[in-house]
Amino acid sequence: MVLHGFGALVFQHTHQVMSGVGQTPLAYQQLGEQDVTSPDDVERSSALAPGGGSMHFQSPRLALAATAFFILACGAGPERGKGEVPSKDKRQKSAEPRSDKGTLGGRTEVGKKGLACEGGFTLFEIHDAQARNAVCNSGESARMHVRPGSGAHKDDWLIYFKGGGSCWSEESCATRWEEDRVLMRTPDPQQLRTDGLFSNSAKKNPDFHDWNVVFVWSCTSDQWMGNRGASDATGGFHFRGAAVVDAVVEDLLKRPPGGLPSLEDAGTLIVAGASAGTGAVRAHGDSIAKTVGADRTFLLHDSGIEPNVVPGFDDVLAKVYRDRYAYWKAEPNDACVAAEKDPATCMDNMVIVTKYLKHPVFANMDQLDGKATKRQELERGSKDEDKLARAVRDVLLTDAFAGAYSLRRRSHTLVTTDTFFEPIAKTKAGDKISMAEALANLVYDREGPTKAVVK
Repeated sequence: MVLHGFGALVFQHTHQVMSGVGQTPLAYQQLGEQDVTSPDDVERSSALAPGGGSMHFQSPRLALAATAFFILACGAGPERGKGEVPSKDKRQKSAEPRSDKGTLGGRTEVGKKGLACEGGFTLFEIHDAQARNAVCNSGESARMHVRPGSGAHKDDWLIYFKGGGSCWSEESCATRWEEDRVLMRTPDPQQLRTDGLFSNSAKKNPDFHDWNVVFVWSCTSDQWMGNRGASDATGGFHFRGAAVVDAVVEDLLKRPPGGLPSLEDAGTLIVAGASAGTGAVRAHGDSIAKTVGADRTFLLHDSGIEPNVVPGFDDVLAKVYRDRYAYWKAEPNDACVAAEKDPATCMDNMVIVTKYLKHPVFANMDQLDGKATKRQELERGSKDEDKLARAVRDVLLTDAFAGAYSLRRRSHTLVTTDTFFEPIAKTKAGDKISMAEALANLVYDREGPTKAVVK
């Protein structure tokens, strides 16, 4: 079993009733980034279980953390879920960071020169983050890892927004803070993945190892769409994902750190996200492309292509979208907001990816994604699971996607794992290729296939 990323262990233990549709397991929550390599892993790591008429998530989080976690890091990570949740009156109501270091542990200062990390990355704090509202839920300044490109691809860019789940109410955010506060603040020290697309090995990752790479840690719990400051109504938490995105892009254009060139000279740009990080791709990918003015831009959407196959579930989703739009004061896709009567509709993954994205999209989605089957409460091996698999295949093969990759392994995301390089899915011609090869065919305009979908 292999689990990657702090988001692999994010499970919100909450019980909430969705009005008009009865009790639900908060079904459409983006629970976080999880890379799963066997069907059993999904059962152990994200199983839903009945609980007195409602549903709740049961997680072996602590056991897994000790046995199944391998993270390349700048050092030891912060403790997770230690201590009591600070009461609302003790939380900061401004952009000033929380100061309860006895609970959080002290922050490692990265300094103007940054903090050297694995894989050739350097960790930097976003410039003047407090004044620009580029802050985590906790009020701490957001950070990003950067690695300069070289050679023929010194002007090509990959900007990646990490997933990690979300919260959307005072109750759900208090639970998240208690159990997984590392996803709501700047980790100390920062941690990242350097496998898959982020490998700097020319042998393993020949097509992308020498690009400029920016890896932005998720700490805003709003799928990169929120723009709301802390207050009593938010339980003292900030939701500034959209402001963080803006600040990152502005820094890369005007004051690129760590030896990066200016983003304004970008040749090819990939705006990428996985799991909840795909929110940044949907909401901001096109606008980032417009601001940067790169010669060519691609949007990489790893997971989150989830057709609904459950009758009546649309009503559940509609309420989820309205609640999150309002609670985060969300800023979703501009084109969608301009076109739709209800802007909360623009929180819907499927609406955006099938109707409103202007730049070429490459999507990865497992046909039996462990989170998707659990959100829709599909029985394992059932006809409904087969229906979901067919729906995923069908949508990925439409013209909405310039490239696509789809396995049937109950996995969640691939770009941060070395499964990214494994030739598994078959093309129309019957040849097996990897996600890396299909993506490279699209980006480099090669003659090879850009889509490979297991049937």
